[in-house]
Amino acid sequence: MTGCADRPDRLICPTLTPYSAADQKALGSELAADPNAPTLHRAMRDYEGLRDQVRACQKAAG
Repeated sequence: MTGCADRPDRLICPTLTPYSAADQKALGSELAADPNAPTLHRAMRDYEGLRDQVRACQKAAG
């Protein structure tokens, strides 16, 4: 329980890999080209959620 008692002085957030607009467009095109890949689409939604969480962490760490 003592491990939970200490709080860090600052948040440490993961770093996001930036994607260019061209990369994002290509990714969107590739996903749209294969609508019968539900596992890939689910994984990408999960990845989007994780990126949103990292952005929120980075904003809170300010």
